Amino acid sequence: MKKAMFKNTEILDNTKHRTLKLKPVNNFNFARQQSFAPINYTEMMIAARDYAIVFPKTSDDTQNPLPVVLLGLTGTNRFVDEQGQWTGRYIPAHFRRYPFILGSSSQNSDFAVVIDTDSEYLSNDQGEALFDSEGKQTETLAKVIEFLGLFQKEAALTMELVKTLRASGVLMEQQIQQQVNGENQTVISGFEAIDQAKLNALDSNLFIQWRNQGLLPLIYAHLSSLENIRQLL
Repeated sequence: MKKAMFKNTEILDNTKHRTLKLKPVNNFNFARQQSFAPINYTEMMIAARDYAIVFPKTSDDTQNPLPVVLLGLTGTNRFVDEQGQWTGRYIPAHFRRYPFILGSSSQNSDFAVVIDTDSEYLSNDQGEALFDSEGKQTETLAKVIEFLGLFQKEAALTMELVKTLRASGVLMEQQIQQQVNGENQTVISGFEAIDQAKLNALDSNLFIQWRNQGLLPLIYAHLSSLENIRQLL
């Protein structure tokens, strides 16, 4: 079973967390049990070199979750070694933003910075301060917020692209099987991939429209990445 990467979340507060500091993230043990991770369209071309990219299946047409990279089977991440080092050539932004994430604010419609208070990379004694003595954000926190904001913006654009792709009918449910004791057993399910026959049957004018929307690089990155499934088996 996949375990949550964020163990104990809390909205970052400049009073409660006035003395909080960020230590360098020098290993990825926190991602050891993450067998998949969401990615944005800007990451897909480079991520396709190392990871299979698929689309989570949804029964609700109003939902268009981000594409994900497959990192392992049954709650394991094959790209984190015994020393906690990332062995892939590209580290998804989802992991690079840890121990921060954006969450909903109870005070207004804006997003709030959320932290994992159990993270070993947050400390009151060591690291770069998030707030100064007056409670104002430091340059360190400003860079974190900028990165989170960019991720959120790109995620929104990616979900729109996925919505367009799903509406065309080219996404088909798939599963990955592995031979165990001479029998095929399903090891990964609940995801979709582009059916190339359906893709090739689309009207050429739609392809032009997709090209203008910036959807084609996402499609080609996804299709080329599927060869990476073999390394997970």
